[in-house]
Amino acid sequence: MNKIIPMKQFARILVCCLALSAAGACKRQDVEPPETEKKVESDNPTTEQLLQFFADLVEDDRKFFSYDEKRDMVVYRGVDQMDRAELLLMYRNILKERRLQNEKR
Repeated sequence: MNKIIPMKQFARILVCCLALSAAGACKRQDVEPPETEKKVESDNPTTEQLLQFFADLVEDDRKFFSYDEKRDMVVYRGVDQMDRAELLLMYRNILKERRLQNEKR
């Protein structure tokens, strides 16, 4: 039986899978992460840095990501919405996973 997954949950799953895949690919090939990923590695990035980080992560054009200041929501292609706190938590989890991967090398 097919299960319908809300867009918000799907986006989280997609971003986590891409992050783990990217971390694994870097480890397998012994390659440094792209320069775009090195730019934003602070624990408290600006909203603009967060948007760019995820745009780079999904290899998508930055124009598809926007930030609605009034509602404090990040919007992806006008369909999926996530508040900044959730996005920041995902970002920190990705960085934590990358740091663990780097320590294992």
